[in-house]
Amino acid sequence: MLFRSDKSKAVKDQALLTSKSILKSLSQFALEPLIPAILAGLSVKAKPPTKEATLQIIQQIAETNPKAIGFKLTTLVAPVAELTCDIKKEVKAAATSCMKAMCQCTGNKDLDPFLDAVVEAAQSLDKTHKCVERLAGCVFVQNVETPALAIMVPVLTRGLHDKAEKVKRTCCLIVDNMCKVVEDPAAVLPVMNLLEPLVKAAVEQISDPEARSVAERAYKTLKKSAEGADSKVVTTAEAEATVRATLGDKCDADAELSLTYIASLAAMASNMRCFEEDQWKKGVGFIAPFSGVIGDLRAKMEVALKPVEEIEDEDTEGVEIGRAHV
Repeated sequence: MLFRSDKSKAVKDQALLTSKSILKSLSQFALEPLIPAILAGLSVKAKPPTKEATLQIIQQIAETNPKAIGFKLTTLVAPVAELTCDIKKEVKAAATSCMKAMCQCTGNKDLDPFLDAVVEAAQSLDKTHKCVERLAGCVFVQNVETPALAIMVPVLTRGLHDKAEKVKRTCCLIVDNMCKVVEDPAAVLPVMNLLEPLVKAAVEQISDPEARSVAERAYKTLKKSAEGADSKVVTTAEAEATVRATLGDKCDADAELSLTYIASLAAMASNMRCFEEDQWKKGVGFIAPFSGVIGDLRAKMEVALKPVEEIEDEDTEGVEIGRAHV
């Protein structure tokens, strides 16, 4: 993506085409190792052409691999939302288009009619009030998962920072409505560090009794929705150790060259809770010697994400079954 800052238009255009071509051949779990480069391309220090190219690449991934973008929305939505207000019109246009594409990756149909309001709120502070009011009309029936919560964070952040108590009240109402239909407490954890202090501040700062009661209710619902959460995450380093151990004496010099990359793919597949055999063959163990041990690796990674209690229960069941056959 650095070549997008080259002075030659031909070089810049070819760099973008090459990047897009490479994306088409990558594993569906390759977003994990790409994240550092993507965030660098969205950073303040990045040049406008690099930002524009990075946004176009994110959009392409969103359109072809929405589940991966949905999984990484908590990381990507804030920097992309910020660039919808960029002073460079090319960057702003690319960010707006990218934001629209990312909004389609939440997997929540209840939000679909309101997603344009999410994009509008990101584009302009002046539109925050109107958009927050509209989003308050969304009735959540479907289970709310992390991507749906993540896509709302930029809007809720602006609204809860707003001076108007009415806007803060409405944002708290949205938080309350969404968190009431969260089935898995682990879904709230990735956004908890962002939303909890803002909702708590609203409780402390709102003077109107009725509005403050809404904020208090939202805070309780938010905290309750995360109770009992067990969200184990496998790091690339942990996955690398597992891959190396699974390979055993097959981990030669050639395997070492690809080890970290394959481990990052395995980590993302595991953290997405995707353990289908064909997906691991195509998306993780697609080259030797990893292809020869992919079944064992998948099984070990799945066990690594299970709570200790669940593993112990399975062991106990195995003992009881064994006794039954004696």
